[in-house]
Amino acid sequence: MVKRFFRYLFSFVLSVSLISTCRAQSFISDKTVRKQVQRVRLSRSDIERAAAAEDLFDMARGKDLSHVRLQTVHMISDFIDADFDGVTIWIAATLGEFGGRASFAAPRLVDHLRKVDCLRVDSSSAFTIRVALKKMGEDVPDSKCSK
Repeated sequence: MVKRFFRYLFSFVLSVSLISTCRAQSFISDKTVRKQVQRVRLSRSDIERAAAAEDLFDMARGKDLSHVRLQTVHMISDFIDADFDGVTIWIAATLGEFGGRASFAAPRLVDHLRKVDCLRVDSSSAFTIRVALKKMGEDVPDSKCSK
């Protein structure tokens, strides 16, 4: 009976420690995000910049972003009006991961949405911007494009 108790106790402690380890790994640090933002900023081509922005989104997706400072979120929003819409797609998606903390960027996202919403291209940031605005708790404007 005592052996069984210690076996259960050991299993419980092991489970709790594994859960704690998983939780500890689920947040992302401000420094890590800033390094990736710098990578986006310093990329030489539009394709490299879009890839770095995609990596930034992959890094942030589903993570606890409470350790990321608001100043860093503002740095991310600097790329909303990037010349290459492929960058804006990933920046909007990343800002959406911050939810209400990134709502300051909503007016700029809406302005950019107006520019790209009715473009006849294979892909644009319009859909991603709408998703990001929804995650931020902001009003999502209807499309004014003719079908």
